Amino acid sequence: MSEIANPHDSFFKDLLARPEMAADFLANYLPPEVAAELDVTAPEMVKDSFIDAELQPHFSDLLYRVRLKRGGAAYVYVLFEHKSAPDAWVGFQLFRYEARIWEQALQEKVKKLPPIFPLVLYHGQTRWRAARNFGALIEWREARALRQYVPEFEYHLIDLSAFSDAEIKGAVFLRVGLLLLKYIFSRRLWSQLPLILGLLPVPEESALKYMQTVMTYVAAVTGQMTESRYKEILVKAFPAMKETIMQSFNERWIKQGIEQGIQQGIEQGRQEGSLTITLRQLQRRFGALEAETETRIRALSFEQIKQLSEALLDFNSLDDLAAWLRAHADEAA
Repeated sequence: MSEIANPHDSFFKDLLARPEMAADFLANYLPPEVAAELDVTAPEMVKDSFIDAELQPHFSDLLYRVRLKRGGAAYVYVLFEHKSAPDAWVGFQLFRYEARIWEQALQEKVKKLPPIFPLVLYHGQTRWRAARNFGALIEWREARALRQYVPEFEYHLIDLSAFSDAEIKGAVFLRVGLLLLKYIFSRRLWSQLPLILGLLPVPEESALKYMQTVMTYVAAVTGQMTESRYKEILVKAFPAMKETIMQSFNERWIKQGIEQGIQQGIEQGRQEGSLTITLRQLQRRFGALEAETETRIRALSFEQIKQLSEALLDFNSLDDLAAWLRAHADEAA
């Protein structure tokens, strides 16, 4: 969809695409009654993403195939929402993605469809208040007789904003990752970051590598990381190593991670700014855009947004915009 990497998507997948981290996550965050039915010790990740292109800036997903303890297989579908506020239509998105998962299963000539457990991981600052039952999205108008003809399901929600730090469980790498997701949008990030990093078993090699991943993510999202700030955070995180902290870390990793993260943040900010300006220009010329039209524009790449911002100067009506979007549909897909 976009030439600019999404730092939330990259960090989420680095965190939970690792088999040992996925097993740790499922073991600690599935409801007990669900965990009792599943063998989550060796989840198999199914790599396909089911998210529509226009929603990829706001959602990421992972699909795991796990064994049922009584035989057979099931799926655990994890939808990660990385918007700062909850989306009331998540239930509808899950309904569509579950159908796509079952379509894949049908291609494997199954006799019956496997069960799917839908899980939403959310880390925005606003608490999740949206109903978790799909039926809550339907306008029934008291037509209760129709309920039996409409799908009913609930998704399981992990709202990190509602968790205390002590309630975030798992092995140390998973806890560090989830704590970082909890605070990444918060003003408290900079005060919490040394405490979060201090959980890592430094100076183990794996901890050093994971620290680079963590700090690259922070740099990309905030755009406020510098090498001096990084060193200050490290000294606070590991006070017992204050005198030797810089010798204990590979300076090349630190510098490279910061530079990559800052560049990601700058490029993402440029893209979002260009998109906002382009939408504003179109709305001033032609009035409010239809939701479908705006969705198609948001699905464009950074380069296509720049091309549209130039092309719209020659548009005389919304028909010209529609024709331009049709002409670039293959590129945007």
